[in-house]
Amino acid sequence: MTGVPAAGWPETAQRIQSRIVRPPKVNSQMAVLGQTGAGKDHLVRWGILPAFPLARVVLLVTKHGKEATWDGWGNPVSPGQLRPGFGRGKDGTPRYRVNLIPGQVSEEEARDFLKALAAEGEMIVVIGDTARLTDPKRMGGLNCEGEVNHMMGEGREIGLTVIACANATAWTAAGVKGQAAAIWIGKSGPDEQGPFADIAGLPKRNVQQGRGAERDALARLPAHSWLYTDHADGPLFARITTPPGAGSSDESWPE
Repeated sequence: MTGVPAAGWPETAQRIQSRIVRPPKVNSQMAVLGQTGAGKDHLVRWGILPAFPLARVVLLVTKHGKEATWDGWGNPVSPGQLRPGFGRGKDGTPRYRVNLIPGQVSEEEARDFLKALAAEGEMIVVIGDTARLTDPKRMGGLNCEGEVNHMMGEGREIGLTVIACANATAWTAAGVKGQAAAIWIGKSGPDEQGPFADIAGLPKRNVQQGRGAERDALARLPAHSWLYTDHADGPLFARITTPPGAGSSDESWPE
């Protein structure tokens, strides 16, 4: 037992549809936090994105190596190939995979592309590993923290939702820490559980007041499950939930 209520996936999907992405008063950004192997990509592809089947989506691939979770998803293009007002691509959907990998694109190219996305609006942008975009060049990143923070800070006004994934707080941009309306926390080591909880605004442990169950839950999360949190209605809303399995959603574009 975690001490936090469990929620089925339909309830969780309804929550992010109605209380996070659509309300005009809520900054519709999300952060997905968890150690390597926690299932961040799986959560996004098979959990979050199917809740918005008609959205334009741009996945920013920021690290080398093939991520099997995204096999068969979207139209692979370079930054220069995604034009303003983009619609459906060769696969019949308005979903695109764009490589912004340090060493393969320049800092200037990355900055210009992120600025173009922010100017365009009306889409979901998934950042596979936020640190690769936001870290300075000396740390192997593209030094685009300002652009990421801008997208997350101004997104509500232009219909832009950023889903920023990170596996450590040291690599988490200020926009992720301060602008995300919904925080998902998955399996993580003891050193990161506290900082992740702080980002989500979880109450400190206080046995006498019966507070802190959410923090305790992080140490006992079942495999492939997530602690979902938001403050859309003011008080903390927290649930333990598990996304559907791979292949559970029809990703074809409706005719």
